[in-house]
Amino acid sequence: MDCVGGLAVLAFQRLWVRGALGLSAVMLTGFGAGWALAQMGSQTEMDTGSRIARPVPAVIPHHIKPTDDDSRLVTSAFGVCVVRAHRAMVERVLALPRFGKGTWHAFAVLADEKCLNSGTLAMPTDLLRGSLYAALYAIDFRVAPSVQITEPLDYKPDVAGAEPAAAQSYLALHDFGDCVVRADTATTRALVLSPVGSAAEGENFARLASRFSGCIVQGQTITFSKSVLSAVLAETLYRSTKAAVAASTTVAPPAIPVR
Repeated sequence: MDCVGGLAVLAFQRLWVRGALGLSAVMLTGFGAGWALAQMGSQTEMDTGSRIARPVPAVIPHHIKPTDDDSRLVTSAFGVCVVRAHRAMVERVLALPRFGKGTWHAFAVLADEKCLNSGTLAMPTDLLRGSLYAALYAIDFRVAPSVQITEPLDYKPDVAGAEPAAAQSYLALHDFGDCVVRADTATTRALVLSPVGSAAEGENFARLASRFSGCIVQGQTITFSKSVLSAVLAETLYRSTKAAVAASTTVAPPAIPVR
């Protein structure tokens, strides 16, 4: 892996991860012929002549101008593959402070070229985080009963070491996402679990839109793309759900009888 112009570049230029905050674009470039963009139906595939399953790599569309949904679909598939291949490492990296020294390089290590069929995938670190959190939520909570989120999370520890402007932007967006999750957990859950670019996803985005104004502080302006919003909602939903489940399963110490 090399670092060029602030990007982590893997061998064969299969994946770049942008380290800067605020970038929302995903760049796809396909090589070779005859590829098709594939929805992640099955999460594992079999090597020829082998019965050992391995995570399915993301596939980049070829000879078309990718849409935003195409880019999000590839990013989503890449996130699922990385989580299934390197779950423990993913959890360690996501636990690091967002702006901590070495955090960006830790994310670059997660850029597994085996999780991209071929071509080039470039994405901001925050969108990679979102794809990983979406994959974790689907794996851990898809079949579990929905958990209503009522308590806000404190995202201030995430911005340790950040420049003031970057910290303010990060906190504003995550506090907004946290508020949306608490305002309508069920729809946020349905959105995160919806296939990327599907009619169901569009319907869930529309339902959540009515919650947005109530989650913006007066005088505050927040701008985001669908990619950024999807990423932050996946992150806040997973982290909030995990915290709520942990709190509900905490066993209180036995009471000491008073004589």
